[in-house]
Amino acid sequence: MASTTGRTVSLQSLGFRRLSENTHLYTPPANVAVTEANSPGLIIICTWAFAQEKHVAKYLLWYLQIYSSSQILVLQSDTANLTWRPNSWQSSIFEPAVMAVKDYLSSSAGSIDSPPKVLLHLFSNGGGYSGVQLAEFYSARSTSDPAYPTLPIRALVLDSSPGALDGPRSAKALMAGISPKPSAITRFIGPLLTHLIVGMTSLLRTTGLSQSAVDKAWQLLKDPEAPLLKESMSRTYIFSDADEMVDAKDIKLHTQLSIQALEEVGVKNAGEKVRYEEFLGTSHVNHMLGNPERYWEIVKETWTASSPKV
Repeated sequence: MASTTGRTVSLQSLGFRRLSENTHLYTPPANVAVTEANSPGLIIICTWAFAQEKHVAKYLLWYLQIYSSSQILVLQSDTANLTWRPNSWQSSIFEPAVMAVKDYLSSSAGSIDSPPKVLLHLFSNGGGYSGVQLAEFYSARSTSDPAYPTLPIRALVLDSSPGALDGPRSAKALMAGISPKPSAITRFIGPLLTHLIVGMTSLLRTTGLSQSAVDKAWQLLKDPEAPLLKESMSRTYIFSDADEMVDAKDIKLHTQLSIQALEEVGVKNAGEKVRYEEFLGTSHVNHMLGNPERYWEIVKETWTASSPKV
């Protein structure tokens, strides 16, 4: 595995083309060798809020090695997406990603018997919400598409996601994103700002004036009527008992609720399609660094489980 030790890796240095401020796309060379049979055609990665490119690159380097022939679409998020910016204002932000997905679908050889090979990888509540938004904006642009009216995901990996809305944990997550290496000033101002944001979000939620991004992601990620929970899709949650920002109990509960939701619409063996993998002692969105071999084996198993049986 290539190492990023001693240097800062940007997405562009890895061959990613910038589609917008928050969206990058990697298209493999036409003559690239396929390193894994039945590789995904498109991998969509929705990062955690405030994710720095050098940290995202650690995951991309693995994907580029494991699935060298796959396109990779990266969507980054920030606090505005999760808090004050209305969902209706974000359509233009997601437009480049929606069009990249549509371009892939129009060029792929998907059919009823062999659906598009799309793997979605979501990180934390920021990535979970971005995934839900992408599915929403894609559907809004695809109402007249007879082949793919909804985002056709075959496999879904959720890393440290989703978590239930929790004031102290949410404040800690925002603080980590706003200032990963806090100075004396940010140590003083940061907690005030983060608690103000979390407090306003909770107030709007309690009064019914607005649904929080965290609540929305939680609900739609377990809704079989939504695009991201389907009988044809395999799903794996990856989390840790030591995560201080997303409670392990929330992940386990969401797994159970998703299985139950599938069973209620008649899906057999739902527990084989939806599962979780718990890591011990690893911090938020850091499970891969704790045990990379296990982490990527889980990703590959999730993808393989989604492949049509022959």
